Formats: sequence, C-alpha cells, structure tokens
Amino acid sequence: MIKKLLVANRGEIACRIIRTAKKMGIKTVAVWSEADSNAMHKAMADENVYIGPAVSQHSYLNSKVIIDAAIRHQAEAIHPGYGFLSENASFATAVKQAGLLFIGAPIKAIRAMGDKASAKIMMEKEGVPVVPGFSEIDANTETLIKAAEKITYPILLKASAGGGGKGMRIVDNPQDFPEALAQARREAQSAFGNDHIILEKYLHKPRHVEVQIFFDQQGKGIYLFDRDCSLQRRYQKVIEEAPAPGLSEHLHKALGEMAVRAGKIVDYVGAGTVEFLLDHQHNFYFMEMNTRLQVEHPVTEMITGTDLVQWQIEIACGKPLPVSQAQLMIQGHAIETRLYAEQPAKNFIPVTGKINYLNWPADQDYLRVETGVRSTDEITPWYDPMIAKLVTWGEDRNSAIKRMQDALKATKIAGLPTNRDFLIRLINIPDFLSGDVNTSLIVDHINTLFSTNEEIITALIATSFYVYHQRNDFMKGWRLNLPETAHFLWAIDEKEYHVILLYLTNKWKIQINNNDYYCDHYSVDKTAVTLSLTAQTAKTFNIIAFDKYYTFFSDTTTLTLKKPLYITSEQKNSSCSAPMNGTIASIKTSIGSKVSEGDTLLTIEAMKMELSIKAPHSGIISALFFKAGDRVEEGATLFACEEK
Repeated sequence: MIKKLLVANRGEIACRIIRTAKKMGIKTVAVWSEADSNAMHKAMADENVYIGPAVSQHSYLNSKVIIDAAIRHQAEAIHPGYGFLSENASFATAVKQAGLLFIGAPIKAIRAMGDKASAKIMMEKEGVPVVPGFSEIDANTETLIKAAEKITYPILLKASAGGGGKGMRIVDNPQDFPEALAQARREAQSAFGNDHIILEKYLHKPRHVEVQIFFDQQGKGIYLFDRDCSLQRRYQKVIEEAPAPGLSEHLHKALGEMAVRAGKIVDYVGAGTVEFLLDHQHNFYFMEMNTRLQVEHPVTEMITGTDLVQWQIEIACGKPLPVSQAQLMIQGHAIETRLYAEQPAKNFIPVTGKINYLNWPADQDYLRVETGVRSTDEITPWYDPMIAKLVTWGEDRNSAIKRMQDALKATKIAGLPTNRDFLIRLINIPDFLSGDVNTSLIVDHINTLFSTNEEIITALIATSFYVYHQRNDFMKGWRLNLPETAHFLWAIDEKEYHVILLYLTNKWKIQINNNDYYCDHYSVDKTAVTLSLTAQTAKTFNIIAFDKYYTFFSDTTTLTLKKPLYITSEQKNSSCSAPMNGTIASIKTSIGSKVSEGDTLLTIEAMKMELSIKAPHSGIISALFFKAGDRVEEGATLFACEEK
C-alpha cells in the first residue's frame, strides 16, 4: 500500500480524496494555484505545493509541474479526481514513466473512451446499442452539414473529447447549424484543447441513466447499480439519484450487465461510468464512458455502503475487488443536489464573488455535505462555480427527498447568488416527486422555479421591519396626532421598490410601489423576523445584515436587498453590459454596422462556457469598447447601439 499520495485537483473532490486517504493512513500532498492560496483543500493536506497562476493551463493542467511536485515531495501516487487531467492519457503516461502510480483507468482505456467518436464506433462494433449519429474524425463543416441532413433534425452537437456540457448545442434547423457549430468548436477547444465535434440524433425528452462499474487488475468486473442524472441545465447535471427510479428489475440488470460488457471491451481497471440514454419505450443507447470517478459518486456510496475512493487506491495497488456482484445489494435511496454560484433566472449564468455568510445543515448520519469552500472564501472566474454537493440517504425515495428538502432549507449562503432556491423548488415538482423525470423536466417547468411576487413582497416587508427595528436613522419619525411612518428604497435584481411602513391604530399598513399590504404584528429577535401578515399564519424569516445590503432567507427563498442602481433610459436603450466576468471570445459586428434586435453581436467565454450577447434593439453600432481576447467584468458596457 502506498504511504503518500499527491492529489492533482482542487475544490470539493480534492477534499473528498484527502479525507479517505487520511482514513487509510496515507499522507497527502495538495497542489494549488495562485487563485487557491487560501483554499480548503490546501489546508487539509499534510503538505502542499504551489503550481502556478490561476489559469488552469498553467497550473492544474500543467502535467510537468504536477509530476515534478510529486517526485519532489516523495509521493508514490497521483490521484487526478475528476476534470482537469483525470482523463488525459498523456498525463497518465507521464505519471507512469516517472515511476509513479496513476490512480485511474488504464491508458489504453482512457484513449479509447476519451474520444466520443471513436468510443461510439468501438461500442457499436461490439454490439452495444448507440444513438444514431455521425462520428467521423476531422470532418469539415460541409460534411457535418450533409450528415445532419441525413440524420434529420433536431441534431445534438457534442465535443468529441469533452464532457460536463461543454461544447454542446441543440440545433433545430439547418439555418442555425453553422453558427452553433462554430460556437461548439470554440467552446470545445477552450475546455479540452480539441475542437472536434460529433453529431447525434437529438432524442425527445429521454432519460439519462448511468451505471457505476469497477474492475480490478485480475480482470474481475462488477456494477454498483445505476444513477438517474436526467435533471440538467446547460447540459450539466444538477440532481442525481440512485438507484434510477421507475425502472424494472430486468432493466436495472440489463443496464448493469451492458455497462460491464463495455468495460471488458477496453480491458478496464478501476472506477468508471457508462452513460446511457433511455427513450420512452425504455430502449437504452450507449452515450459515453467516463474513465474516472464521477461528481455524483456519493449517491452510489450511500446505497452500497462503500468508499469508492478507497477502492480506487486499493485496486491501483493491486488488490482484488472486495466483493462479488452477488454480494452487492441496494440499501435504500440517495439523492444529490449540486449547489452552484449562478443566477438561474438569468439562464444559469455563473457568478463570482466572496461568500460572506455560509450555514450548512446540522450533521446527520444520512447527510453528506461535500464542499471545498468555507465562509469568506471566494468563487473565482477561473474554475467551476460549484460550491457544494448535498447528499441525503433514506430508507426509500420519499424519505431521501424529504431529508434533502430539509437540508436545502437549512442551507444559507449570502454574498453571491446561488441555485439553492431553484433546487428547493425543483425537488418539489410533482413530476419529480412521482419519479417521472427526463432531460426536459427543468425546461418544461422553468416558469415555476423562480421567486414569486408574493415571496418578493414578503422579503421586502420582513427586511424593512428588521431595519426599522434595528436602525432608527431610517425613520422619518412620528409627530403628534399623526401616524408613525418609515420609508425605504430597495433594489432587488436592479428593480426598485419604494416601501412605506405606516402604523395605524392596531396594525401596520405597508405600501410597496403604491400597492397596499397589512401586518397585524411583527417581532425581531437578533437575525430572526416574525411576521403576522393579515389572513396569513405567522412565519419566521432570517435576515443577515452586511455593509451595503441585506440578505433575506425563508424556507424557499433567498433574496438580496440593496440600495437601487440607477440606470438612465439612454443607457438602457443604447448599450449592453456584460452579464458576467469573462473574456471576449468573438466579435461579430463592427462600428457603423446595421443590426436587428436579437442579432448576435459578440460572445463571452467564462468558466469554459460561451454566452452570446445579442442586440437589445435594431439600430447602428456606434461604439465597441472591447476587442476579442479582452477580459471584461460583470456590468461593463460592451457596445453602444443607436436606434434609427
């Protein structure tokens, strides 16, 4: 068994690996970039090494620096986690040539499965069912257009070398194909250093089900059952559960056995995941194989009572699998939700910033909080914006869901937007509760997954009473024989709200933008506000105060209230601001060009995703304030468009 392990990753997965290594008595070495100088994974490890600037190509993707660090610190093995170098065959080769142990798949399997085009061709030849598509390597644009016509629309573009939703586009008609292909290629090149794109027939509302497999060096392979990963946004998973609900025992077994067959085709060793799409008739199709540990591996651990990282290390050291297929049993149900720094109501745009307040649910045997951040840590534009994964287990699916609902309600984060409220609403959708899930569920229910006007009104009232109670300088005061009043001017997502508290004989009248509401009673206790709004049951909310804003928390809603940002009508009509920090990837217009409302004028790349910026109205471009390759901050004016 190895005595020292270098973890070639960051964030929650690095912390996860370090915890298991410590449990096994293995010392750990963390690597960190300039952006992670105060990172949690760095603090957890026995030793740590600086490996370069924030840009991942010069740090977490720098094979030579990482291997040199392992040798210098006398580590015997390297665990790559997921992402970054985890499925890089050249890195695995270099690790082996340096005399170190690579805790991952065989180099041959990484190469075979690392390119989706080759993987599909190989699996189809061996009798594994695949989605109809076109996987020719190095096909030019004209060839891809002809292939798309043959497959028939809608078409799914996929980065051949990728994963995590990067370099993916759905194309509904031939007119949109060239631009979608160009964007997918750029995104793929940025994320994976490879712009090859493959085509697949886009299945209507399929399910995404994957199988966890494990092989040892003696050739023995097993499956640890399946996971449903159908709930996705931006082609990235946000909720996973195990086992996949609503499948027959026969289908569970067929999926598992087909996954093991796929592993045998490439002489697999270690942890891997075979991903399938299921249509309405429960026909399943091979999609891809991930030759690494998955983000969602904890739900499999929860229902099998295993530690897959420990298995990875032991099998890499030559030990046989500790159990046979017959010995594995499903115990209950588990659900994982991914907590991101993002704005769901703005098409899930990732955000950056400091976590000013962080409260996790209380420790429970059935709960795991997988995270790599702490309060006051910063989410930077350099890496994935995941804050944490919450994982709950229950005796059955309903109890696992109930525990997840409670865990999310107890989670409170302030300082930057998150998808916490979105997740709470998502796991309460009747279709999800019944197990009727598919990859379109979020899109189909999108209008029900954001804060309602009633919730915004409640937040405004509660926060106004909190400030009224805490800070008398906001009061206009009261005069003899006149009612007591207090005025507030708030902004939520740049929308202004004028709130007036007016005390009457035995109740409060609250006026918000000229609409009237009434409160029978309120009370404030430290950070808690209890309201008895007329005709409603009394409810308690939390308010956290910061220098320039207040954050309101309820069981389903997190809202930040701040002084309003004034934007002139001229600015609204003539310019467009950057919706996030990022880099200008391309500019598709020039000064003096005539544009129509909705035209794509430029694209911004951030966190390995690309976002199109469109003309807000028809007009003439009078100014461009940046060029391709420039860094821009959220809110920066990108261009000016004069209405004509």
